[in-house]
Amino acid sequence: MNYFFDTNAILIYLRDHVQKDWLDKNYDPLGDDNTAMISVVVLGELESLYLRNNWGRRRIESLRIFLRKFLITDINSRDIIRRYGEIDAFSQGKLKEKRLGDSSRNMGKNDLWIAATASVTKLQIDFFRQGL
Repeated sequence: MNYFFDTNAILIYLRDHVQKDWLDKNYDPLGDDNTAMISVVVLGELESLYLRNNWGRRRIESLRIFLRKFLITDINSRDIIRRYGEIDAFSQGKLKEKRLGDSSRNMGKNDLWIAATASVTKLQIDFFRQGL
């Protein structure tokens, strides 16, 4: 199975929480039979995170080594750009073809890119939220 990690899932693995063990036991997203992916947007979020929090050289190197386990998806795709617009319009209750049926939801722009990429590539996203 293919798994698409967002920044929060990466941080769970880096911090070695109980949640990491739960993920490995129930999904094994980094196992040999699975493919783990991240968006280039996640890389930007992680870069900002370690700069803002003044991570040391060893911690940054550990992050880089961990990220080698992932395929990195780009957002420079007409399909992903189109899906970004659709998801954004839908979340604001403005997509004519599909009505939200509820009050609008503000989504972070990075989350929109990540969701659009996962949607177009048909990957499972935010799997860790299902059972935690």
